[in-house]
Amino acid sequence: MLTERQWQVVTEAVARGYYDTPRECTLAELAETFDVDKSAVSKLLQRAERRLVKKFVTEAAP
Repeated sequence: MLTERQWQVVTEAVARGYYDTPRECTLAELAETFDVDKSAVSKLLQRAERRLVKKFVTEAAP
């Protein structure tokens, strides 16, 4: 469902606490990990999140 790159970024974000409250990892730190700028990581996460949410809602629908 996700591209290999999206999977890498999402799993790293989860592992490093990006989705925790409060966040334990910033977008800038994730970008540095992958040697890209913040906007690239942001776009990757947005596309991955969109796919995940759509898949979840479709499968969870009554």
